[in-house]
Amino acid sequence: MNKYILDSIKNNTKTVFLKMSVPQKKALTLMIKRIFQTGSGILQHLGDGSKQLPKTIAQKFSRHLGNLDLLNPVESFSDRQILKYLPKDGVIAYDLTDIAKPTAKKIENMTMAFDGSQRRKGRGFFVHGVGFGNLLWRLRMHDNTRHCLPQIRKEILTKLIKLTKMRNPIFALDRGNDDRKLFEFLSEKSTRFIVRLKCDRHVIFSETGETKRVDQIQTGRYKVLISKDGTEQRKTPEYCSYQLVIFQKQKSKKSPIRLLISNNLDPENELTNKQIINLYLQCWGVENSFKQIKSTLNLEDI
Repeated sequence: MNKYILDSIKNNTKTVFLKMSVPQKKALTLMIKRIFQTGSGILQHLGDGSKQLPKTIAQKFSRHLGNLDLLNPVESFSDRQILKYLPKDGVIAYDLTDIAKPTAKKIENMTMAFDGSQRRKGRGFFVHGVGFGNLLWRLRMHDNTRHCLPQIRKEILTKLIKLTKMRNPIFALDRGNDDRKLFEFLSEKSTRFIVRLKCDRHVIFSETGETKRVDQIQTGRYKVLISKDGTEQRKTPEYCSYQLVIFQKQKSKKSPIRLLISNNLDPENELTNKQIINLYLQCWGVENSFKQIKSTLNLEDI
């Protein structure tokens, strides 16, 4: 293997290995090296093929790493590394991606997930993904036996908001995060955000009190509140008012993009609707990173 890669693995894993035993360090170092060499995440593909059988290697990994909690040290390491590249006023994308397992029957903790490539529900796993530009920051498998999706989403966002406070970022979230309680949580934290809305989301126009579904609203920008139960208007804290941006290219037959943005994102209305759409579309770079990771390590074929 390239000496630069070996040195990089050695230097960058020191802080992750702090609380591990010597056998655990050796097993994890070997696993990382073999993943680089084989480009596969399948344990039985990680043996060297000459000195030990792949099955023996897999048993070794399972024995030493089976009960090891790597989440906190790995995420702390990634925080230190990636914050160096986060620009001021940058766009951080948070998205729920999926790992589809349509034919699997015995994998633990599987659930019904939305397969984005097939645009339909199927068996698999949800994965919490965060990044900016083409840099992947978080890729955390969701354990549906211990936590619900909003609970982990709130935990991840709370930590990221605290870490990035000085950079004043904009959080961009896809339609899977169209959730009134999430909007209120982000607004309470004075966090700038852009969320793409589902077509059946109801909003209340601040000036008239009229309630409409967003797919019945013409293109433009509006001041809105979010209705609680479909069409029910309610007392809403002042910080929980938003702007609704609906944009569609001229002569386009595609459905318009419907975005809910925080008032502190553009308080003076200096940004055009097209500029706001372009800010949101920056999250597509992270979605491409999801696809690359899944295909490179064959995560859906394991």
